[in-house]
Amino acid sequence: MEENLRTYSMPVFFHGGIYLGLVAIHNQKSDRVWTELTWSPDTIKWHRVLPGTPLIPNEGKEGDYDWGCVYAAANPVFLKDEIRLYYGGSDGNHNVWRNGYFCLATLRPDGFCGYTQTTPSRAATIKTTSIVPGKKGLRVSADVEQKGHVKVSVFDERNELLAQSEPLKGSLTDGKVKWQDGFSLDELGEKKIQIQFEFQHATIYSFSLVEP
Repeated sequence: MEENLRTYSMPVFFHGGIYLGLVAIHNQKSDRVWTELTWSPDTIKWHRVLPGTPLIPNEGKEGDYDWGCVYAAANPVFLKDEIRLYYGGSDGNHNVWRNGYFCLATLRPDGFCGYTQTTPSRAATIKTTSIVPGKKGLRVSADVEQKGHVKVSVFDERNELLAQSEPLKGSLTDGKVKWQDGFSLDELGEKKIQIQFEFQHATIYSFSLVEP
């Protein structure tokens, strides 16, 4: 962490099987504060997601309602079609008299962070660690551009391909993965597998294994 960037405050909440934190970062040189995303498996060891990149950034010009400081409120509000992040904004620097405002930022469902390709001309891939899917179906949350795609593949412990999905399109929240050739995860029993996501012109937010 840069010497002039200091953690200041952090609401914590449990979501998706892990703890998430909305940490306020105080830039001691500019005397401004923004909010970043952190996560932890146990509330003891924390990991910043893209350090230096705000989840809720300072906006506008000096004197605008959240130009100076952004402090997240306690817990997000989870609705069916969006996540609401209430926060306190201020129009001036941290260590001066300033006006405070009650503000709102919104995210798509599961939209705290996601993976997207760094080279637009080439598809990217992500592969999970070994998991046992059990008798469950696979669902994915992603935003796929009109010219983009997300394809899902399943590999066994020997890294042999077991199945591939139909391409996923559009904006999906827990979108059901449809497999080619009538494949079903039910066929695998207690076998360990790895799931690979290939994507281009798309952002992948999450996947889940749920009852079909």
